[in-house]
Amino acid sequence: SLVGPIGDDSLGGLMVSRVMGAGVDTEGMMVCDGVDTTVTVVLIWEEGERSFLHSGNISSKLSGGHLAGLDTVGVEYIHIGGALLLTGVEAEDWARTLKRFKEAGATTSMDPAWDAEGRWLEKLEPALPQLDYMFPSETEAKMLTGEEDPTQAGRSLVNFGVGKVVVKLGEQGSLLVEKENVSVLQAES
Repeated sequence: SLVGPIGDDSLGGLMVSRVMGAGVDTEGMMVCDGVDTTVTVVLIWEEGERSFLHSGNISSKLSGGHLAGLDTVGVEYIHIGGALLLTGVEAEDWARTLKRFKEAGATTSMDPAWDAEGRWLEKLEPALPQLDYMFPSETEAKMLTGEEDPTQAGRSLVNFGVGKVVVKLGEQGSLLVEKENVSVLQAES
């Protein structure tokens, strides 16, 4: 299933028709009248780092109330992409939602994205113990934890309760940080 807000514009309609055509359930999509669908352009630098350019802020339309209505039946995996871009959802909303899905047997994961509001850990801390996996970039991990070293940042997130943390390091690959182990995952050329 795909859950989130879209505008009542042609881009929103195109997106829904494309994902429906791929067999994805779009019942969780929320059409917002008079608002354009957010567009994101991803720039990938030679060294593997990525920058994101966003146009529009429909992401703020998603709220904890919307999340509370999501059905957990039959869901095996829930991933929250760009959690910190979804400014209408508060920390406790994420925690409650992820807890419901975990209790229903789903594997949970999150990619935080950049926090333009600068709230970082405040916005996510209550949800961290409900995450099986977290996928921050090296910079996001540093901003969330205050740790300069990516291994220490990953360990800090594990200490907050995340099961496994994959710290993305651009062209250097990733670090998989678990409670008792740290593995380097090389990027493929």
